[in-house]
Amino acid sequence: MTVSAPGKLMLFGEHAAVYGYPCIVTAISERLDVAITGADDLPGDRRFVDAAIKAWGAGRNIKLSVTCRFSGCYGFGSSSAVTVATLKALKPDADNRAVFDAAYNIVRDIQGAASGSYSTWS
Repeated sequence: MTVSAPGKLMLFGEHAAVYGYPCIVTAISERLDVAITGADDLPGDRRFVDAAIKAWGAGRNIKLSVTCRFSGCYGFGSSSAVTVATLKALKPDADNRAVFDAAYNIVRDIQGAASGSYSTWS
């Protein structure tokens, strides 16, 4: 199973969003993929993936591969994208709000704050 999530770009209000104020956000066309595989292929920072596995895959032997088609250096939301995609890969039938809530809590717990942009658009 492979799950994909887009990066994001906060156009206005990124810092304000961390404090619960409105912001304007859009998805970017580049995406991040998380695949459940037979071999673990996760170089670098695993904090968000490990927290997602702990939250929704505890007790399971999960092996993942992550491919990101955008840089994690420019504020495109790679930590949110990898968290959302990992959660969705672990529970494909989970509704979007449950995925958002779990991802928001994971990102907030690891980073100390999270912008928490959520769209009701399908």
